[in-house]
Amino acid sequence: MPTRSPSLRLIQGIAVAIDSRDATATQQGLRVLASVEPEQGESMLRALTNAISPTDRYWLANLDGPRRGRAA
Repeated sequence: MPTRSPSLRLIQGIAVAIDSRDATATQQGLRVLASVEPEQGESMLRALTNAISPTDRYWLANLDGPRRGRAA
């Protein structure tokens, strides 16, 4: 049976944490993601956001509390 790469496992784990609305697990996964090389991390983050629904992206964007409005 083929094994998944560590980056794929990380993205899948974060996606599952987001889907289950597990804030702690999501934050832990994002901390790990932040520790990888910038180019690889950006690519992985793009893959994650493409894989989750708009509702999930909204939840993720507000994970640390409501976002402030943009200054006029």
